[in-house]
This record gives sequence, structure tokens and C-alpha cells, in this order.
Amino acid sequence: MKIAKLSFLTIVVAALAVPLGAQSIKYNATLIAGGSPPGAGVNGSALNIPLEGPTGVTFGSDGTLYFAEFQGGRVRKVDASGNMTTIAGGGTKLLSGEKGHALDSVLMGPATILFDGRGNLFIAEQLGNRIRKVNKKGTITTIAGNGDIGPVRDCVAATQSAVFGPNGLAFDSHGNLFVSEFMGNRIRKISPDGIITTVAGTGKAGSDGDGGPALSASLNAPTGLAIDADGNVFVAEIIGYKVRKIDTAGNISTVIDNMNGPTGLAFDQAGSLWIAEHFAMNLRKLDKSGQMSIVQQRLDAYSLAFDRNGALHASQEMVGVISRVDSAQGLSGQGATAPGVTLEAGTPQTPATTGVANQTALKMPAGVARDSQGNTYIAEVMGNRIRRVDAQGMMTTVAGTGRRGFSGDGGPAVNADLDGPGSLGFDDQGNMYIVEIIGNRVRKVDPNGTIQTIAGTGDTGFAGDGGPALNAKFNHLHWGAFDKRTGLIYLVDTLNYRIRQIDRQGIITTIGGSGRAVSSGDGGLLKDASFARPEQLAIDSAGNWYITDSAANMIKKVDTRGIVSTFAGTGKKGYTGEGKPANKARLFGPTGIAVGSEGTVYFTDIFNDALRRVDPQGNIWYVAGNPPAGESYDLSSQPVKFVAPWGLAINSTPGDKSQSATPLVLPEGVTVAEACAAAAASVDPTPTSSSAPAATARRHQHHQ
Repeated sequence: MKIAKLSFLTIVVAALAVPLGAQSIKYNATLIAGGSPPGAGVNGSALNIPLEGPTGVTFGSDGTLYFAEFQGGRVRKVDASGNMTTIAGGGTKLLSGEKGHALDSVLMGPATILFDGRGNLFIAEQLGNRIRKVNKKGTITTIAGNGDIGPVRDCVAATQSAVFGPNGLAFDSHGNLFVSEFMGNRIRKISPDGIITTVAGTGKAGSDGDGGPALSASLNAPTGLAIDADGNVFVAEIIGYKVRKIDTAGNISTVIDNMNGPTGLAFDQAGSLWIAEHFAMNLRKLDKSGQMSIVQQRLDAYSLAFDRNGALHASQEMVGVISRVDSAQGLSGQGATAPGVTLEAGTPQTPATTGVANQTALKMPAGVARDSQGNTYIAEVMGNRIRRVDAQGMMTTVAGTGRRGFSGDGGPAVNADLDGPGSLGFDDQGNMYIVEIIGNRVRKVDPNGTIQTIAGTGDTGFAGDGGPALNAKFNHLHWGAFDKRTGLIYLVDTLNYRIRQIDRQGIITTIGGSGRAVSSGDGGLLKDASFARPEQLAIDSAGNWYITDSAANMIKKVDTRGIVSTFAGTGKKGYTGEGKPANKARLFGPTGIAVGSEGTVYFTDIFNDALRRVDPQGNIWYVAGNPPAGESYDLSSQPVKFVAPWGLAINSTPGDKSQSATPLVLPEGVTVAEACAAAAASVDPTPTSSSAPAATARRHQHHQ
């Protein structure tokens, strides 16, 4: 059976999902925005095939170019004749593909790739939380990571420890593999015999510790790695806005500060360090004397690699191409996407500001919301825009220029620069609130389209309680909910491990979470509870709260008295529980959440690539995406395959007045945004009968 995967540009997917003998509801899944470009994923001439988020780039020992497609979930190579083929990913097997051929396996967000001296290819699977190895025969295995975000262990086999969001890879001269944990804020080292240790980072986001041991320092979203001839490890911090050095004695220092989103790093033959300043679209060089220069502007490079002839090559994630940077060698370049740049693979893509929604590119959609008129709004983290899809399926940009930055307060939202908008919501007056996950601000757009900042200084940290929200600091901020009854705005301060509120006077306070990354507090008050990684919250019509705690693999409920309990999940990762009480089921990274007016709770189970629901009786059911193992489903038509489903919202009905606490509490269908796949899908329930769920359902155990 063909599985249709939602990814990057345009594909329309319809799905019917009916657990036979378990639940008599049919779900129709339809792509409403984004998708894969026509021709993506095929083999052929490299210059005629669109790419889906190219990231890591490297070279084989014979000079062949290889690169990863983060959103496409593939590794590709381009031979000397310009022919492009897939060598890993694009299959249908998850971990069941272990020790099988790499082409049969699914890769979840491959970020960086690198060869060792024996011809083995290593892949940092950022969304899969693993390091994979493909040997010369094409066999794929996991060499680090357990697929989870914890626990983090040192001095054990690398497969027995979590690697949280692996991004950068680098080998030293002794064969040690260094890995940057983008989400874990650590640098790990895997020895040639497979033992993993931490060499930098406490796991807490920050940029302190310079001049002391790297193990005591905090890092902020480390990405690219490079190692110089002396064995010093250089680390790019995309959100820390700096490049740091870990010397051979284990001490850390900052070598370049105030950079605008550094990602890729590479040393040339002369020992100069080249840096992809991704957000500023600059290519910089730091020579051995410490002199910094800008070599190339208007180049959205993400990853860098030098070939054996000394030529520099870059992946351009946003444009969707791989390029040779001729300006680095003083050449003029032909057929360039920018002066001094020559195209090597891909077809340049520029997202349209308006157009048919399911034919318009999206750049990492994460947040989704619906207004009272039935329009769908999508937050593009990497596209730095807010898109609106109307009832006719037409898309327009309502906020953001597409440039990353901070500007525009007091003027039209479409002329404002946004800084990684990741989630959004509405109040009862039609004001839209945009939460910048990178910029750590909340921007408000009134019904006339004027934008204003209402919370956040733009700095990462924790501060501001008891004072104006404009003076507050956040870390990895998400929209929570608007409470119509009180006028309070709730925010989820994810990496501060807190729930915060803004009152009508603009004063911010913490109302839940201790700041410790642990899940505890059942039976007590919200103010005394702790969360391992709170992501999003929703409020039902009775005023109960539901908070996804992704690192704990649980959903917490806060009743109207403020008492906390576990609503779904046992705390152990997995994919079990169909038809059983939700608090006996296993989840894996619950993230987005919304509540229907009839009391059904929907959530995205991101690492299971599934949309699930808990009915008013407290039982859990599969809705769409990757189905649980051991169940029988009618997956007729083209089954939809989610790739890292993130935010979701309940589709609204124009004129519906039933919402009492949050604009997400509405009947009809569910809209899901996929962060990895760059798509948004609508999943609409169509009851096939009025009968209640069957009393029994087959039990199953999903592979882990």
C-alpha cells in the first residue's frame, strides 16, 4: 500500500481511519496548506529536482557530494555527471528498518551527515533523537540515542543514553565523534568503542561559563561543529548568537559574539574558520590572526563543507538548493542564486505571499489557530510569517515580511519583522497574539492589522514576574490560551518549565511550575507542580486545563480547584492503550492539544507521528497519522502520514458562541501543523453511526 507523506510543498492527501470493532468514527484527512513540490524525492538531474529543506552537506572520499534533506527525510548524493540519487531514507520502516537497507528506513529530520575514514556515513537524526550509521553496503543501524529525550547517561554505550535533538557532527583525529544536541544544549563525545560522554553543557539553555570547565557552562541551541588541527572543538550556538571554543583542556570560551544565528562551521586548508550566519544571510571567515570578514552576503547558508580541492559548498535550506560558493575562491560564478554562487542541486524556491494554500510553500509550520469566521492561521517558524487560509482555500500573509528580526510595532503587521513565530491564538475581541519561539516575545495584532509587542524583551532567560510583561524574559515560549471569563492570557514558558499569565493590566506572574525539569505534583495545587517540558495547554468549557508535558510523555489536567492530576500517559514512552483509560496508555512526546466542545481532548503525539484523542469517558483512541501496531484499520484511499505533527486547533464554525475559555474549544474538525513536513492538514470526523464505542478493543504493544 502506498503511504502518502505530507512534506514541504504541495500534495493533497485524503485518509479514512476506522478502528474496526473499536470506534465507529471515520476521519477524513485533507491537506489544506503546504506539501511537497511536484517531482520531489525522485532521482535524476540534480538541477531539475526540487529539494525539501537541504541541511547537512559533506563529501565522500572520492569527491562525491552528499547532503541531507531535513524535511524530506532523505540523504542524497550528486555524482560527477550531475545525477542525483537517494541513498538513505524515504522508506516506510522506522526502527523496524534497523539492520536493513537504508533506503527502506524512515529518517526523522536528518540534520547533518559525515563520513568516517572507513567510508561509513553518519546521520544526525534531529527529530528522531538518534545517530544512525550507514555502512558501505547500505545497511543502517543506530549507534547513539534511544529515540527519547531522556535519560541522559555518561560512560555507557551510546545507545543507552538519550541524545536530544542531535544536529552537528565532527570527528577528531582519534576517531571520536562529537555531537551537538540542539535541544539538549550539550556537546557529547562518542568514542571509537561506542562509549558516550558529555564534554560541554549542563543541559540548561544559556551562555554562561566562559573561562571555566565546559561541563559547567550552559549552551543555547548548539548546531554546527568543527575541530581545528590542534583538537579544539568549535561550536555554533544559533540562539546563543555566538561561536564558542572548547579547548583540549576542557575549558570553554567565546571566540565570536553577537552573531545573527550561526549554524554551519568549517575549517579551510589554511586554518581559517568559515561560519554560516544563517539568519543574517552572511558567510563569514575568521582567519588565524583573528581577523573577521564577510565573504558573501545574501546567502542563506545552513551547513558548510570544503571539498578535496578546497572549494566551499553550502546548503541553502530556505531557498532549497545546494551551491558552490565561488566567491570563496575569488571566482564570479555562473547560474548563481546570488552573485558568486553556483547552483549544484535543487530548484530555487521563493514562498509566495498569496495563492492557493495547498500549492503554496510553508517554512516549518508549527502553530495553528482558527478565528470565529472559520479562517485558519498558520505560524511559520522559519518563514517568519503568519498565513491565513480562508474558506475557499486561498492563502494570504497577514503578518511578517519573511525576514527574521524585530521591527514594525505601531504599524501594519505585514510590514513587521518576526523572530521565529511558533504559535498563536485569539482573544474574544478578534485580536491575534503571535508568540515568537526564537525571539521570546508576544506580539499582538488588532483587527485593523496593527502590530504591537505586549510581552518580552527579546532576551532569553527568566525574569519579570510581578512587573510589566514587556520587561519579562522567556525561554522557548509557546501560546497557551485566552480565558474569556477572566481576560487572562496564559503562556507556556517551555524551557523555564513554567506556566505564566498576563492580566488585563499587562502584569505577568508565574502560576505553575517550579523551574525544575521534572514532572511532579499530582494531587497538589498547580502552583506547587513541576513539569519536565511543558509545551501547550488548552481549556475545556468547564474551565479544566490540559497541559502537554512532552518530556514526561504525559498530559496533565488541572481542575477548577487548581488540583493537578495525570490525564493521559504513564510516563513511559511508547504507543499503547487503544480503547483503554488514557492514564494507562503510553505516549511519546505529546505536544499540541485542543478540546472539542463535547469534551473530547485531541493531541499530537509527535514522536509517534500520530494524532490521538481522549473521549469524555477518559479512553484513548487513534485519529490519524501513524496507526498503533496490532490494530485493524480501514486505511482506504491514500493514508496520510504525519511527519512530526505539532500544533493543532479545532475547526471553528462561523458565528459559534459556544467557546467559554479558549477559541480552540470548538466542534467540527481538527487542523494539524507539521513542523518537519512543512504542511498543515485538516482531519474531519464523519460519524458512520450513532453507536457507542465497542466495549472491547484489541490490545497492542508498539515497538520502541
